Amino acid sequence: MHGTLPTEIGNLKRLRQLEVRNVGSDMVGPIPSEIGHLQQLKSLELSGGELSGPIPSEIGHLQQLESLHLIRNKFSGPIPSEIGHLQQLKSLELHHNKFSGPIPSEIGHLQQLKYLYLHSNELSGPIPSEIGHLQELFHLGLLQNKLSGPIPSEIGHLQELTNLSLEQNKFSGPIPSEIGYLQQLTILHLFGIKFSGHIPSEIGHLQQL
Repeated sequence: MHGTLPTEIGNLKRLRQLEVRNVGSDMVGPIPSEIGHLQQLKSLELSGGELSGPIPSEIGHLQQLESLHLIRNKFSGPIPSEIGHLQQLKSLELHHNKFSGPIPSEIGHLQQLKYLYLHSNELSGPIPSEIGHLQELFHLGLLQNKLSGPIPSEIGHLQELTNLSLEQNKFSGPIPSEIGYLQQLTILHLFGIKFSGHIPSEIGHLQQL
């Protein structure tokens, strides 16, 4: 493909899978709002191009979506709160872009989510406590952003988590003792953060690290 995503893509109302990968500078411009017409879509991947602009709020209309991957482009602006409408999502990957602003609390509605990768953006503010609702989550990658504040104690609710990567952010405060509840963890990355206080003894419960 070459150029921009055409607005006419919204006419493909029976489409179930849309993947555009590794097109480099051949694919530019925004995601058209007409993407919201594709209400049968189960998988949307736009990766490895130079697509830009915000995610349109109409993305929230894609309520059959199970996989949303917008990776290695130049997308910017906030993650829209409407993403919380995508309650069938199992995989949400928005990494290696220029997204900014907070992680929306509505992300806590995605209770079937297994993979959440928001790393390598410019996200700021705290991790919302609603992250604790994602009790099916296996992987959480928030590294290389500008996230701040304490790690919420609700992180301890994610007891299926095997990979927790929070490094290279601006978090503060102590490492929460609730991290000891994550006994399925095999990867825990917290480097490049100015935590205070002691390393909690509960970290000794993480015997699969």
